[in-house]
Amino acid sequence: MNKTKTILMSALVAVAMTACDTDSKNERTFSFPMANYAAQAGGEAAFSNSATTTRIDYENSLGEINYPTISLPNMSSGSMKISGLKLSSLPKGEGLQLSGTGVTPVVNGATSLGSANVTAYFKGYNGYYMIDFADGTSVTSFSIPLNYFSTTTVTSANQNPYTTNTADKNRYSVIINAEKKTANIDILAASFADKMPSMNMRFKDVNVLMKKNSVTLEADELIPVTYNSSNLEDPQPKYKITNLRAHGTPEHGMSLTFECAGTFYVKAALVDVYTNNQQ
Repeated sequence: MNKTKTILMSALVAVAMTACDTDSKNERTFSFPMANYAAQAGGEAAFSNSATTTRIDYENSLGEINYPTISLPNMSSGSMKISGLKLSSLPKGEGLQLSGTGVTPVVNGATSLGSANVTAYFKGYNGYYMIDFADGTSVTSFSIPLNYFSTTTVTSANQNPYTTNTADKNRYSVIINAEKKTANIDILAASFADKMPSMNMRFKDVNVLMKKNSVTLEADELIPVTYNSSNLEDPQPKYKITNLRAHGTPEHGMSLTFECAGTFYVKAALVDVYTNNQQ
């Protein structure tokens, strides 16, 4: 296997939660759980959580995406398959891209939605699919969970600004439930002050607004819980979270702000791929 092919396979392995080999070393099929937002030109939208499979042909630098089930406007549940996508690397080695212009997805065994422009990003541990049909219908899918590295800065009246940006501190995971329009935000090794012990913290049932190529999270007030390796939760009212706002796109990761305990103002820049020079 040549060096380029090895790099491409390594990048996809980082994203895939499950994977299985297909016919040869030159092909792999990966499974991704996704949160999907589908909208029609007239404004009608459909939301769904589903599995997808992505097949990569490394020998010919091609790929295909298959939704075994997906909700589309005016279609409660159907399937969609997109073939003939070109495989390429993203700049700065930050991942892979599948793309196609004027390809024709097969929807429920038909082609009634016509041709589409398709871009799929695989960045770090995250996947994003963006499909724009000629008739104005669009589909945007976000992997579940979205896993981010962060540069987190905390300010308060009682301390100097506190910043963490190492790979093992304040890592964020966003688990979207598109059907309920909510999300849980998990923070691994959360620490918002020098003397605050690191803890795994979870913000539950945050409101989600999914749009074409973006997602917004909002909560005016919530009680976070800590959780352990057995996923047992313990409410932490002394760390009450207020004014939580977050916005993310496939191209730029996510920005997140909130107040903790009425004292600490937290601002986090969340990125798909960790570098030693996060800003």
